[in-house]
This record gives sequence, C-alpha cells and structure tokens, in this order.
Amino acid sequence: MARYRLIGYENRAIADQDFRNDSVDAGEIGAGISATALYVVDLRPNAEGRMATVQLRWKDPDGEQAHEINGNVNTWDLASSYEEAGPRYQLAVAAGEYAEILRQSPYATISDLGNLARCTPAWPNL
Repeated sequence: MARYRLIGYENRAIADQDFRNDSVDAGEIGAGISATALYVVDLRPNAEGRMATVQLRWKDPDGEQAHEINGNVNTWDLASSYEEAGPRYQLAVAAGEYAEILRQSPYATISDLGNLARCTPAWPNL
C-alpha cells in the first residue's frame, strides 16, 4: 500500500499504543449500533497480497471483559471497479463522498453534488 487515509473519524484517532487503554476515548459505539469506516487506499503498482490488518476490540454491555478479533484485508478481496462492487459498498462510498463535499474537504475539490448525483445508482435491495 502506498498510502491511506480514514474518511471521517479524524477526531477519534489514537496512538497504536493506546489501542488497549480503556482510559483513552476511542470513539465508542453503543450496543446494537453499527458503524462503517471508510478508508481511501492508494496501492502501489502491481500490489498483491495483504494490504492491512483490521483489529476490533469491544466489551460486552454487562461486563468488563474485553474481546478482540482481527483479520486481514487482501488485494483479492477488492472489487475490480466501483460498478462491480456490491450496493452496500457503493452506498457507503457515495455517503462518504457526500460528507467530504459538504465539509469542503481538500480531497473533494474536483467533485461536486451534481457529479455525485449523476454517478450514484439507485440501491433498491439494500
């Protein structure tokens, strides 16, 4: 991977050494709630294999015991294009782009709401 950036949640970034530190506010999500994290990833030419390891940590609502899981994201897990990606992914990307435009992100200077509307398909079966 050449570089990456998280879209949104910038105010929740923590140092790697604080991942297991329960006293550090890391953007908790309540029980029964789901969230999506979007990353823009620039791959090196001809990149193959593991791009990232995702780690999740949580505590059960009625306990203090922490649990962790992790998994790899590989180049073969990616769709070859936006059009070939699933509708939930397309919707998440469109929502992320919409947010970038609204907050006037420097990464969205070549995009606008009209272009987003023209490129966004209808999602009938989410």
